[in-house]
Amino acid sequence: MPSKPFTASQESSTADDEWRAVGDIPPPPLPHDDHVPDIEILNPTHYCPTRRATLVPATFNLVATIVGGGILSIPLAFEKCGLVLATILMILSLVTTDFSLYILCSVSRRTGAGSYLEACRVAYGQGLELSVTILLFVFLLFVICAYFVLIRDIWTPIVLLIVQPILHTERSSDKEEVFGDAVLLLIIILISPFLLKKDLHALRYNCYLGFGSISVLCLAMAYRAYQKVGSGEVNVRLWPESLTDVLFAYPIPVLAFMCHFNVIGVHASLVNPTRKRVRMVIDGSMALSGVLTYSFGLFGYMWGGSDTAGNILLSYDFSDRVILIGRVGCGITIMLASAMITLPCRESLLALGPFFEELKDAKTTELGKNLASSSSNPGYGAVGNAGDEEGALGDTYTGTNKSAESEDYAILQKEAKCTAKDGRGETDSSTGQFLHVLSTFLIVAVCYIGAVSAPGVATVWSICGCLMAFIIAFILPSLCYIKVRAGRKGHGDARVFSAWALFAISVAGAILCTTQTIWRLFFMN
Repeated sequence: MPSKPFTASQESSTADDEWRAVGDIPPPPLPHDDHVPDIEILNPTHYCPTRRATLVPATFNLVATIVGGGILSIPLAFEKCGLVLATILMILSLVTTDFSLYILCSVSRRTGAGSYLEACRVAYGQGLELSVTILLFVFLLFVICAYFVLIRDIWTPIVLLIVQPILHTERSSDKEEVFGDAVLLLIIILISPFLLKKDLHALRYNCYLGFGSISVLCLAMAYRAYQKVGSGEVNVRLWPESLTDVLFAYPIPVLAFMCHFNVIGVHASLVNPTRKRVRMVIDGSMALSGVLTYSFGLFGYMWGGSDTAGNILLSYDFSDRVILIGRVGCGITIMLASAMITLPCRESLLALGPFFEELKDAKTTELGKNLASSSSNPGYGAVGNAGDEEGALGDTYTGTNKSAESEDYAILQKEAKCTAKDGRGETDSSTGQFLHVLSTFLIVAVCYIGAVSAPGVATVWSICGCLMAFIIAFILPSLCYIKVRAGRKGHGDARVFSAWALFAISVAGAILCTTQTIWRLFFMN
């Protein structure tokens, strides 16, 4: 039973649910009984002073997180799918993302998980948390690589406009490619102080700069599209030419709406976090970002037509002054965003070492417990402890009652580890600083090589989105929600069935899109 009293009652999600908020306490063991009421564990608590975001700021924070560099490839998805199917896929991406964000927040409310990784651990244990950490590291590598491609594509023509009259050289594709690689390397050197920072508090307003620059660029694109419609030169189609084009393009809007690693943080900062208000924030952010993203894709496709580039800015003349302001704003935003993405990517990489060490220590401790149990009660140990079977939530919600002695032993072990870590002194600090710099250098070097080798940003987004985005955005949230709801009251309701449907559709989509991407990369001439 909880050691702290229950606090304020929360708003019920359905008429049949019984909700109680219990604050920051460990999740209590719940038996598999359809008549047992669910319990909400808000982390932080409902009235915690750290909850300062009202509806409008929370909604805008999530919108600013969604709108980023991926939106520059949305017009290509329109070109590949045609106007009608692109509209359908955009709506489908919005609806599925909205639902997956809500069930992810529901997992957090039911378990007290404070992050995406913690939600995975609570549902399926440390093994899944480790797998997701590795997946996150690889995923962020692709995102940084794509951002480097965008930085090169955006800033190379701007720098050429400045230096070409001075150097008096003629433009050629080979020279521009080499020059673009040099520009990218120079920009990486310039932003290296941001790439090495452990705390990017100074860049906390970058998301607002990104939203503003994308909005200005969208208005400029709308003006150019209006001019093209007036001249009668619009060349668009309604339907795709092939299924392979659809499978290539669909991961792009999936990636464009991804904000799953941030939604639990937004939920944790929301004032009066009732389910209704959480739903208002998610629905509002999806609606606003959907309108902006769809408008961006539509206007870009109307201008580019069949020649729409993977980065829509490449479809406009480099000297177009109407687009230039938005181009510069996007360039600055993506430069700073690449530094912000490098931070969690590096932390994921550095977390793998202690993670494996922790798993090893956990196995050693568990082995010691089993040996002690076998020696004290040979018959019981021989047949196995039925109480060790996992409950509805794996390592967190179980059907067992762990002894206080075991819990104290685990706490003492953790405290001993912390003491040993603190006692290593300056030598360990120097080693940590060296690993910090080395890991940053390796990440940037790998992403730079990938950026200069990639044929375009659309290819990077497709590789990144065909499998990893489906897993992060849809498959894992569905599985975590299904596991958390297993054996609970209302387990057969419509939301659980919707989670199963989202899981099945996402697995099929991931397989099809991944197969098509591999075929396009390695077998298509």
